[in-house]
Amino acid sequence: MKRLTGTTKEISELLYQEQLELSKDNRDVDDVVRQILEDVKKNGDQALRKYSETFDKISLDDFEVGSDLIDQAFATIDADVLEALKRAKANIESYHKQQLETGFEDAPSDGVIRGQLVRPIERVGVYVPGGTAAYPSSVLMNVIPAKIAGVREIIMITPPQEHFEPAILVAASLAGVDKIYQVGGAQGIAALAYGTESIPRVDKITGPGNIFVATAKKMVYGIVGIDMIAGPSEIGVIADHTANPKYVAADLLSQAEHDVRARAILVTNSKELADAVELEIEEQLKRLPREEIARASIENNGRIILAESAPAMFSLMNQVAPEHLEIAMDNAYDYLDAVENAGSVFLGHFTSEPIGDYYAGANHVLPTTSTSRFSSALGVHDFIKRIQYMQYSKAAVQAASQDITKVKGLLVMDVDSTLIQEEGIDLLGEEAGVGEKIADITARAMNGELDFKQALDERVSLLKGLPESIFEQVLERMHFTKGAEKLVAELHRRGYKVGVVSGGFHETVDVLAKRLGLDYVKANRLEVAEGVLTGRVLSEVVTKEVKKAKLQEWAAENGLELSQTIAMGDGANDLPMIKTAGMGIAFCAKPIVRQEAL
Repeated sequence: MKRLTGTTKEISELLYQEQLELSKDNRDVDDVVRQILEDVKKNGDQALRKYSETFDKISLDDFEVGSDLIDQAFATIDADVLEALKRAKANIESYHKQQLETGFEDAPSDGVIRGQLVRPIERVGVYVPGGTAAYPSSVLMNVIPAKIAGVREIIMITPPQEHFEPAILVAASLAGVDKIYQVGGAQGIAALAYGTESIPRVDKITGPGNIFVATAKKMVYGIVGIDMIAGPSEIGVIADHTANPKYVAADLLSQAEHDVRARAILVTNSKELADAVELEIEEQLKRLPREEIARASIENNGRIILAESAPAMFSLMNQVAPEHLEIAMDNAYDYLDAVENAGSVFLGHFTSEPIGDYYAGANHVLPTTSTSRFSSALGVHDFIKRIQYMQYSKAAVQAASQDITKVKGLLVMDVDSTLIQEEGIDLLGEEAGVGEKIADITARAMNGELDFKQALDERVSLLKGLPESIFEQVLERMHFTKGAEKLVAELHRRGYKVGVVSGGFHETVDVLAKRLGLDYVKANRLEVAEGVLTGRVLSEVVTKEVKKAKLQEWAAENGLELSQTIAMGDGANDLPMIKTAGMGIAFCAKPIVRQEAL
């Protein structure tokens, strides 16, 4: 095992670099899995049969495991194993029933009701590995919490086999699985996510699997929910001088023998214990039936970390954030508060990892590769949805209206002639007698004869010196296209704070702001001085950054949070700037993409 020594800070940096390596994607696996998913999505059962023959060397006409096979499993299972499964089921049920959630409802003031509903997921798919990784405990751990949550249908898939391990089918029956299908690997995940002629689509997929299964779950997330993206198994042991090196070594190897990529990490403040554990691991490796796998895991991924103190041991292990954490110390329970990140914790010298994984009742589907920093063991909560609801009476709305308007805002941005005009007519230019010249400038800009700056400067020069009263002449002819004016006016009436930002090709937004009585953030090229229009050259006027700054300034002046506002642009070219300004929601009032946005 590799030893890590140094200060707590130095070791923390080494652990962080190792975690970055663990999180790297395997592109070769990604490509293979992506092809399988697409094949099953397109070809359904036909693709499943092809992969069963290719990967499992089994030809199937019917994927469903019939009741005759389940009856046969009950007839052939060892009686002691059956009783052990029943006791384990009882333990898992009693533990997970403590996790049940109920909704709530409160009435914080007159006319106001708020609450939360708790509803089970409709249909869940459970993946159970086959071969040497076929554990009946995985069936119980995935299915029982779902049943307690109230999931209405549970479908189990497992790789096709010539002869099923009886305990797997018996565990499925005891736990309450509704249907079992013989399909494994990435193709099985695809079948659950997309559905096929034989296998119905589910709402969430849980259960462990190899790297192909884990990658497939990651890729279908969003189409269905998943429990987690599980990596190789791992165990962390915190031990001091009171620990028995034989026990510590055995516990480290209990996970190392699962997978050559499994991690086994010992953190101790005792060099004597570290030395003794290392010698004991070598002795125990020689006696393991899966020595080759365990040895590769220990040599490549095993770590012994020498910490400076007991607090440092917990600080370092919290950074490791292991799937399984054992605390091999006297009075281990007293140290429980020092644990911040772990999937499941095993306290004391005698609580070995298999007790928790297979019998005690706590779940053994746990977050791996340091993800216990932000996720938890599988439980009843993974199979429910929380739905919020609220009701306000008319009087309650009126009482809260002032507060509501202070925390919401609507920004109408870049509302120029593509929103305001009909059929591309520049009304301002028309009334000023320069409409044809402006149209010519626009045409030359779109044809590439003028660049954006040249076109803007020519427009400004045409409009300089016009009387301000020109706006009044076109006021009655101004309107939003396609009902946008009605939308903004209604939101304004309901108490939203409305602002307009202008800075595009057209100046008619001044009229819009005046007509609707909106706040107007001046970020365009034309200003009024002594009753006439004046202009500025492009280098002095609006850019995306200027618009963004103006919006932030306007929001601050009005006590608004940009993340709580709605922004509207006239075309797709506006949306990037809207979003970079920090807007919560953005939409196009008219989906126009100008040349400069392409």
